[in-house]
Amino acid sequence: MAAALNEKVTVTENGKRRQITKREAVIAQLVNKSAAAELRATKMLIDMLRDVEKKAEPAPEKNPFAPTDKEVVQGLIARLRRNMCAGCPWAARRGGLDSGPDVGNTENTGPERLANDAS
Repeated sequence: MAAALNEKVTVTENGKRRQITKREAVIAQLVNKSAAAELRATKMLIDMLRDVEKKAEPAPEKNPFAPTDKEVVQGLIARLRRNMCAGCPWAARRGGLDSGPDVGNTENTGPERLANDAS
């Protein structure tokens, strides 16, 4: 069937002759009939588009990381935070880096305050 659809045919469009595949000719006729409000052609065209879109959707990616990988990454992030901000005064006032963000604390204890204190 694929070989038959890939065969070339000669068509005349706007007074010019050119060669297209039978597949292209079928699609062109289907689109033209659909544009002329032929309901069967419109339904066929919509069904074909759905099939094409469904086949074009990428398969869902499988998560390459195991739960132990997540633990390792979280440990690495915690260690990096401790090493990077060991001398940060606002980290000490928050109660350490592992305590999480101060959601209820509205006092400006971050780097913005230090910049304001320096001026």
